[in-house]
Amino acid sequence: MGRMNIFSIALKTGDIAIVDKGKKTFQIYNKNSEVATTKLMSIFDIVTLRDLLNDAYPPEEYKHANASSLQR
Repeated sequence: MGRMNIFSIALKTGDIAIVDKGKKTFQIYNKNSEVATTKLMSIFDIVTLRDLLNDAYPPEEYKHANASSLQR
């Protein structure tokens, strides 16, 4: 069985974030649109965004987002 290359998650706003590792893309789609509102097409940009978010919200401080964990 091959590794999964496409990951997606529904955001609290209802938008959908999609990462395609095979195509090295990160996209966010509005819940009512077929056109991406945000699109990164470079592994450098994707990793830079990840690092920015990790600096702002360290994983050890913020556990996986469940119903009440991020209400601060």
